[in-house]
Amino acid sequence: MPASRRDTTILLEENYETLRRRAHRLIDRERRFLTLPPTDYLHQAYLRTRKRGVRLSELSPIGFIRYLTREMRWVRADHVRHRLGSKRGGGSAHVSIEELSLTALGGLTSV
Repeated sequence: MPASRRDTTILLEENYETLRRRAHRLIDRERRFLTLPPTDYLHQAYLRTRKRGVRLSELSPIGFIRYLTREMRWVRADHVRHRLGSKRGGGSAHVSIEELSLTALGGLTSV
């Protein structure tokens, strides 16, 4: 395992409980919109950070916690956006008023 990855693993292990508590506090305020457990927000934030290639091992322990807390906020926002979007027709076919009018008129006979 490369040194930077090992350092990141150590940082995560040492600060996991603190990060989990922060994730718990983040979702407590908006419980009705959020369905994932706190650890999922933490894990998604970590994976999102890794995917972008951020070098977490170069941060101080406090910087590491702050960075992942900010990422958890973004994950939470994305999750809420997705949940509210699907509640309000996200992914549904959009039909214009004109299309509805033409369809309705097609069923009428002229007098």
